[in-house]
Amino acid sequence: MKKNETEAAKAANYPEEDLSRLSRLLRLEKVSSGYEGTNVLSDVSLYVDKGEFVSIVGSNGAGKSTLLRTISGTVRPRSGEVRFEGRPIVGRDPADVVRECRISHVPEGRLLFPRMTVYQNLMLGAFTTRNKKRKEERLAYVMELFPRLAERSRQSAGTMSGGEQQMCAIARGLMLEPRLLMLDEPSLGVQPNIVARIYETLEKINKQEGIAVLLVEQDIHHSLRMADRAYVMQTGRIAAEGRGAELLESELVRKAYLGL
Repeated sequence: MKKNETEAAKAANYPEEDLSRLSRLLRLEKVSSGYEGTNVLSDVSLYVDKGEFVSIVGSNGAGKSTLLRTISGTVRPRSGEVRFEGRPIVGRDPADVVRECRISHVPEGRLLFPRMTVYQNLMLGAFTTRNKKRKEERLAYVMELFPRLAERSRQSAGTMSGGEQQMCAIARGLMLEPRLLMLDEPSLGVQPNIVARIYETLEKINKQEGIAVLLVEQDIHHSLRMADRAYVMQTGRIAAEGRGAELLESELVRKAYLGL
């Protein structure tokens, strides 16, 4: 929400709760969406504030990936509202969502261009930036975050290991200089030691750069421990929400996902 709009709302004596909702970085209200006439999400409401690290956990088929696709605009909701900084983004072209809102979506399975080099894949992430110097600075930044990519910059992306490809996918997302970085299952098919390194990097960019992170994961332990807040999804609905560490100890999570 723009500064003058916020001030106008305050001047109109909006209730504090309404002011809070208007100033969210991202807000979904009662969103239902899916594919070919079938809803995957049903009345989902959630929010992400500026600089927050928010995790969404749930089993396969819970609707986590559909949720991210709905936010990025590749799946259009049948009902409900998606707002970024107070502005509705439902119905916008996905490229416009990237360009104007700077929402970066790192999809499940990475979806790199396997025959292109690491360098070429990374530069695609900066397609909204025309300033050559700024692109070079951003490239240097992501190479510093992921030194392995600097070593592999001229290598075809498809020839790297799963962990290296995941680093490349995240780095490509960061080339956008996002306001919100959304990641779908970054631990999938990645060795545990690389997963730990990836999570350390996500925490670093969140704390040092102030980039808001919306993380979708089945790795309950890592994702909930890192999260400022978290949501638990079951069959397309939000089943629980709260502080990450608190949810890790909740009866719902322990029974449904940890088998305790």
